[in-house]
Amino acid sequence: MNCLIIAQPENPVTHVLELFLKRNQVACETVHDLISGIQNAQLFNYDLIILNTRLNDSQIDREIRLLKGFNPLARIIVHTDSNSRALETAVRKEQVFYYHVNTLGINVLRKAVKSALGLN
Repeated sequence: MNCLIIAQPENPVTHVLELFLKRNQVACETVHDLISGIQNAQLFNYDLIILNTRLNDSQIDREIRLLKGFNPLARIIVHTDSNSRALETAVRKEQVFYYHVNTLGINVLRKAVKSALGLN
């Protein structure tokens, strides 16, 4: 199993996810910008892609389609620190595995990651 995290390095959720994946023996690569994420997704087949987005990310649907285009079987979890109706609509329209708002807590996100990777 392997996972790609596309997130800002200053986001504390990034570090927590990296540790969680390492403890569960999941190979993890973290990139800090979408361009690097897209390049990696072209080269490797990831089982899970975790994409951190911002509230004003108006092209999230296109980004998700690009990532899915490289590996339609990859599960995608979108994480955001703040929610808006427009962002949630755009993400859910792309039928991602899970849409996580930070206010739900890290434990809910961990459960989603475990479910996406089939971990016990």
